[in-house]
Amino acid sequence: MQFKGTKLKQSNNVSGGEDLFKWIKKLAVLKESSIIMEEYLTRRRLFFWKDMISDVMISIRKLKVICL
Repeated sequence: MQFKGTKLKQSNNVSGGEDLFKWIKKLAVLKESSIIMEEYLTRRRLFFWKDMISDVMISIRKLKVICL
C-alpha cells in the first residue's frame, strides 16, 4: 500500500516537474520583457534629462543676454 503511494508521488513529481518547467519558461519570458522595459525606461529617462539640461542651458543663455 505504501509503495503504491510512493509511486503515485513520483508520477506527480514528473507532472509537477513539467509544470515547473512551463513556469520557469514563463518566468524567463517575463524577466526578458521586464529587462526590455527597463532599458526602454532608462532610455526615456536619459532623453528626459537631456531635454531638461538643454532647456536649462537655453534659459541660462537667455539670462546672460538679458543681463548683458
